[in-house]
Amino acid sequence: MVRVFGFLVVAAMVLGGCDTSMAQDPEDPFGAHDGYVLSILAGGDMAGAIDPCGCKLPVGGLARRAGYARGLAKRVEGRSAILSVDAGRIFDPAKPQTEAIYDAAIKNEWLLRGLGVADFAALNVAVADLKALDAWRSKDGFADRAKEFPALERFVSANVEPASGDVVGFQPYVIQEVSPPSSTAPADRIRVGIIGLTEMPDKVLPGSRWKVSDPLAAARKYGAELRKSCDFLVVLAYMNQDAVNRLEESIPGVDLIIVANRTSAPKGEIDLERPATVTVEDEAKALTEVRLYPSMSAVASRRWAIKRRTVQLGRNVPDDSDTRLMMQRAKGASRKQPVSQ
Repeated sequence: MVRVFGFLVVAAMVLGGCDTSMAQDPEDPFGAHDGYVLSILAGGDMAGAIDPCGCKLPVGGLARRAGYARGLAKRVEGRSAILSVDAGRIFDPAKPQTEAIYDAAIKNEWLLRGLGVADFAALNVAVADLKALDAWRSKDGFADRAKEFPALERFVSANVEPASGDVVGFQPYVIQEVSPPSSTAPADRIRVGIIGLTEMPDKVLPGSRWKVSDPLAAARKYGAELRKSCDFLVVLAYMNQDAVNRLEESIPGVDLIIVANRTSAPKGEIDLERPATVTVEDEAKALTEVRLYPSMSAVASRRWAIKRRTVQLGRNVPDDSDTRLMMQRAKGASRKQPVSQ
């Protein structure tokens, strides 16, 4: 599925490789528009955490993730494109809770609706997501469900395949085409290829409708295919660090690897050498934002320079009202009475 985002061509600029770490302005999470033409907003490890955390200073929540994307779009006024992605482990794992018990299936259904409203470009499938996705991917009635839940067609995985013929598989990758509205020159386009990978499970549950293959083998197979069709190649990886370290070898020419696996994202802002590997915050308490800039390098593979910044999803980030409404409905529909001890 290809969608076109418009932006105006801006003057090229050179970004050096030095560390330019700086504190984020607490009053302005968006920062200045300094010539970037694409912003990739990445999260992961949400695990059904649809609200800000119960911390002293609450952060996170799906409505704030969507609100940052909406607010940034308003700020840049068409000068940059914005792609929201998730690196995996999205749904509530339905673990027992001690105080209030939620119906995880109902909560996850509303979360799926919210993902559609929040308009993600790609959602990586982690092994932990398969239980929630199982029924929704059944072939019987899938076309109707995809209309009701647009996010169903945003899931990508290059190494999760159906183990039976009664489920609909995932796209291994998607290509999002970013093109300036005032130009028809092919050289002005940015074709962003996004591939999804997950680590293999420790064991396969009996009766599973899915099979998970070696992510590095899938990376070699689909990465080479995708590299020929895109200008900027992104990997969404729910994988351990050892496997991530070998991804660059598996996909020659990869530009950006976005990793989730219950880690903490580094803070601040820094220029990155390519290929670059960035991590996302556990429970999506912050966004890892990667901004893409034109480069004056004569080397074709260095057409773009990139910068990583961390966006804390605090109270200074406005909620997206439509997504917030979905999450409120999710809580109301899924909550049950506490179980007596």
